[in-house]
Amino acid sequence: VSQSALSKSIVALEEELGGRLFERNNKTVRLSAFGEFMENHIDNLIEAYEAVNRAAGEFKLVNQQSLTVATCQNLPAKGLSSRMIAFEEARKNFYIEINEEEHLKLLSIMRNNGADAYIGYREIIGHVSGYDIYDLYEDPLVFITSAEHAARKGWSGEISPAELPGEWLSIVRTDTLIYSFISRIFRNYGYKPQDALSRIYPFTIREYVRRGMRSTVLMKSSAGSLFKGREFAILPLQCAEKLTMSLFVPSGKRTKVLEEFITCMTGLASPDDKIVRE
Repeated sequence: VSQSALSKSIVALEEELGGRLFERNNKTVRLSAFGEFMENHIDNLIEAYEAVNRAAGEFKLVNQQSLTVATCQNLPAKGLSSRMIAFEEARKNFYIEINEEEHLKLLSIMRNNGADAYIGYREIIGHVSGYDIYDLYEDPLVFITSAEHAARKGWSGEISPAELPGEWLSIVRTDTLIYSFISRIFRNYGYKPQDALSRIYPFTIREYVRRGMRSTVLMKSSAGSLFKGREFAILPLQCAEKLTMSLFVPSGKRTKVLEEFITCMTGLASPDDKIVRE
């Protein structure tokens, strides 16, 4: 603040209060008797303002009316979306704003503190400081091909990436972190997967696999709903890498409803229970 601007503000305040706050001479500036009298009242006003702010913060902690939850695009698996919606339904005058994104965008939202909670694969998100992590379920990878192709190859049980060089694959969009994770598994076995490098989603991949033109690797939770039917063979992928769907919540002081949400999503309570985790 410039000297001139400060002087104008003081003069304006003195005019509003109806008295001089400072005594000035050529060398010093000190509080006038009126200024000293007002100083005590101003201290009380500051204390009262801070008390109001504290009370407002405490009220918000107890009476939060919404949650913003950023998630990856695999929520329907294991009933996570149903549980979240039931949690909202059980509370009056409350709603959850759900933001479903690819993991790369989800990471960006986390770094900018853009939500109250986040759900995604822990191994893909990696370490993000300042968050408590609650694992929800493990989601192993599976190899999916047409039943006819599996029969020709003699595949019926668990299959290793070491058996798949030369297989024509369509994996999820090449611009996603899921694609990077799955590709790295094959590279760990000494080869790059023969991939169509398509920017396509699982429903399109499903049609390629159904026609016997491609195979794919996907999370088990997604495979069960997308690749139903006798025309598909879903085989467990034998590899050390795994994926864990997890809930990420910023560390520190939390609202009552966020504590209830954590308890609900980790399966410790039904969605309509209102339990605060000790």
